[in-house]
Amino acid sequence: SNFSQGFLSGFGIQRGQGLDALAGGAVANLVSSGIQQGVEKMRDLTQRGMEYYDTVRLTTFAFSNLLGSQEKATKHVSDLLEFARITPFDDVPVIQYAQSLESVGVKAEYVTTALRGIGNALVSSGQWGLGQQQGVMLGLQQLLGGENLRTEEITRQIRNYIPTIMADWSSALGISQTDFRKGLEDQSIKSMPAFELLIDYYNKTRK
Repeated sequence: SNFSQGFLSGFGIQRGQGLDALAGGAVANLVSSGIQQGVEKMRDLTQRGMEYYDTVRLTTFAFSNLLGSQEKATKHVSDLLEFARITPFDDVPVIQYAQSLESVGVKAEYVTTALRGIGNALVSSGQWGLGQQQGVMLGLQQLLGGENLRTEEITRQIRNYIPTIMADWSSALGISQTDFRKGLEDQSIKSMPAFELLIDYYNKTRK
């Protein structure tokens, strides 16, 4: 293996620890299913492990630009990996989701709170899966990229994965759905404050 133990240990990851999580039954299959099958599994595992390492390394560098220092970036990625270990999210997607949210103005110290709320909403909607996560994250990133909420991203993207989003956001803002729709049409609802109220709503009601 060409993994840099010094780099990974900065995040509390010991050699092999990340690979064990990826491996699943690979070692058992190596013994029970024949040498060739085992070799193929380990080759796949090595490739996936390299991708894991590269993602952690590259996003840490990206976070250093967002946060202003390598030290802050390393601590942030470590916190994200710990969050992934105690939630149903996987390591690499969590880092990618955090990067996409922070690129549109979500604060680093708030991002795990946001991800928890989004996860709660997806699970309660029966939409938990990588494709659903990526879909709703893309919609939120596009939505938060603008100053005000817009109907298109909510109805054409986010609602595919959280069908109750219109009613949920109305409740989070304490207004009727009619008033919420009017606010979307007028583009009079500020994106970031409304997003934080939605996350608070999901973390309180969808645990």
